[in-house]
Amino acid sequence: MNKLTWVLFSLYFALFVLLGLVFYHQYLEQFLASGTQPEAIETRSPVGYIYYSQGNNLFRVNPDLNLDAATGDRIERYQSTGEVFHLDLSPNGSQIAYDSKNNFGFLEIWEVETTNHLASIVATRGQADLADWQDFRMPKYSPLGTKLAFIAAKNENETIFIKDLASGKIDELVIPANWQLSDFSWTKDGQKIIYCTKNQTANGCWSQSLNQTQTEKILTGDVLAITISETAIIYLSQSPEGTNIFRSDLNGKDISALTDLVLPNQVTSFQVDPQGESLVYSVRSQSGSEIYSAKTDGRNRLQLTNDNHSEQPVISANGQKVGYLKRDDGIYISPIDNLASQKITNLGETVR
Repeated sequence: MNKLTWVLFSLYFALFVLLGLVFYHQYLEQFLASGTQPEAIETRSPVGYIYYSQGNNLFRVNPDLNLDAATGDRIERYQSTGEVFHLDLSPNGSQIAYDSKNNFGFLEIWEVETTNHLASIVATRGQADLADWQDFRMPKYSPLGTKLAFIAAKNENETIFIKDLASGKIDELVIPANWQLSDFSWTKDGQKIIYCTKNQTANGCWSQSLNQTQTEKILTGDVLAITISETAIIYLSQSPEGTNIFRSDLNGKDISALTDLVLPNQVTSFQVDPQGESLVYSVRSQSGSEIYSAKTDGRNRLQLTNDNHSEQPVISANGQKVGYLKRDDGIYISPIDNLASQKITNLGETVR
C-alpha cells in the first residue's frame, strides 16, 4: 500500500464553537534514519469537518458520523489540486490555504473558500510578482486573517512573502542570502514574524518586523518547529542529545524544557492549543510511536496511547480533544485527559 499524506483539521460552520484539529504528515522512519527535520505544526484550526490529503486529493470527513455510516455520507472529495503538505485555516474559518505539488513537481499555494469550494492560486512558479522564485510552501494566516505569509525557495535561498488579502499586493520579508528556513510563526499582534533557520553554522530564530525596521535573534539552536501563544513561545529543538520541546517567554528568555528525552527516544511533532495552556506531542522510540499530552508549564503529563503505532497528534482549539493517525489503521479522536478513543476513518477508504 502506498504511503499516505495526511493534512487534517476540522471546522464547524455557522455559529458553532470553534474547536479544531490539524494534522501534518511526517515520514517518521525517514526522519529517524536520515535526520530529516519534521514538518512544522501550527496551532490554528477549528472543529467540525476534518480535512486530509491522500494522493493528489484533499478530502473532508464528518467526525460526528461513526463508521456505521456509508463512506459517501461521511467523506467528501474537497479538492484535487495535488498532494497537500501544509494547510492553514483563516481565523474566521472562511478560507483555507495550503501548499501542493503540481504536475511539474513544484510546490504552489492555493486558497479555497470553505463554504463553496471556490479555489484560487496564490503563488506559483513564473508568477510575475514573485520574480523567479520556484517553490512555495507553508502558508500561514495572520492573527486577524488580513494577510497570508508563506516561504518561497529557489536554488539554495529561501525567503518569506506576505500577501495582503484585501489588495492582493505581495511583499517580501527580506531575509539574508543563502538562508534556509525550518519554520516561522506570526506574533499575536500580527506586527512581526519569527522565523528559524536550518542551514547556518549557528542556527536560531529571528524576530523581524513587517516594516523591516527591526530584526533580532531571540533563540539559538536547531529549532525545527515553533508556535507562539499569547504569553510564550513553544518550540521543538534538536541537539546531539535528543529532540525536545521547550518553552520561553515572548522575548526568547526564561527557557524551560517541557520534555527531557534522550536518544533513541525523541519528540517528532507537537501542537499547542490557541490559549497556550495545553499541548500534545508524539514520541518516537525503538518500539514505535506514542501520543502524550501535558500543560505547557510541564504539568499533567499523560501518555494517551500504548500501541506503538500512533503519531501526528493535533489538539482542539479548546484544548479538550486530541486527534491522531494510527499507522496502517486510520484516524482517531479522544479526550486529552484519558485513554478513551473513537475511530473516525479507516485507512484507505475511498470516495468516487
